[in-house]
Amino acid sequence: MMGRTKSDIGLYSILLMASLALAWWASIPRNAADAGEVRVASFNPAKVVEINWQGGNSSMSAHRRASDGRFWIAAEKDQFLAGQRFDDALKSFDPLYAKRVIATTDALNDDQLKVYGLKPALGKLTVTFADKTTWTLEAGSPGFGTTDRYAISPDGKKVILIDGEAISGFENPVARFFDRILLSRKSDDADGAELEKGNQRKRFNRATGGAKPSQDGLVFEGPFNEWLEKFERLRAIRYADPATEEKLATREPELVLKLLDGEKVSEEFALKKISGPTSVSDPGQVTWWVFSSKVKAHLEISANRAEPVVKDAESLL
Repeated sequence: MMGRTKSDIGLYSILLMASLALAWWASIPRNAADAGEVRVASFNPAKVVEINWQGGNSSMSAHRRASDGRFWIAAEKDQFLAGQRFDDALKSFDPLYAKRVIATTDALNDDQLKVYGLKPALGKLTVTFADKTTWTLEAGSPGFGTTDRYAISPDGKKVILIDGEAISGFENPVARFFDRILLSRKSDDADGAELEKGNQRKRFNRATGGAKPSQDGLVFEGPFNEWLEKFERLRAIRYADPATEEKLATREPELVLKLLDGEKVSEEFALKKISGPTSVSDPGQVTWWVFSSKVKAHLEISANRAEPVVKDAESLL
């Protein structure tokens, strides 16, 4: 068999490059009108009461809590309160634009839809509103060389290309929506703070002239400011399961921190400890938890960080 000539190799290379270029072109907007004028969704996030995602490798459901309007997420084995990034994800649908309309669904056969990951769809997002109406978006594979995703429009009539960020969080909710920061506000916004341990209680005020936080973060008087910075570095590991939540509900706190607006408590944290077994600890192992007045649930925190925080607080009281 004769070997390929340089001209043959060159021709194959040109054809390959042309194919790649065509695939790339098909996955991006052709002009500004395609990118900005094809609205495929628009709804008021405040009216959403439930969101469900079902995909090949992931699933999640989110329900709005009646008590405070925040979303509680159940994803595989994890349950947690949604953070700000979940709210941002909802806002991305108000409105959602198609970067490009590929074709009408009736113009494509099953094999062609399969190429876009839409026969069957790789995932389905269902949004339920307070009036019980629903909105769905079927998601397919990524566009060539991008994070954009092919999808079927909610009316089922078009194959479109959308920003992949609109749905990527629902595919990996623990990594994207679990807010591990304990404080819902920065402590330097508070007018004052109180520490309680047993029968001991002490109030801490802003440093003299500290009506506004200084650049180095020295907001409160004395060593309390340094202690508060340690507290702010605590991060949630997981939410308590129902059995652990019940056990913690009657446990007296080792330490209580209150952030104040004037004389009013704006946010409160109660640090507690229990011995195993829990779902992630061995019998006899001590685990530390914090009850947040904003979250209204117990969250596990690192024992290696919690114990020094509680111990250092003793010298402040």
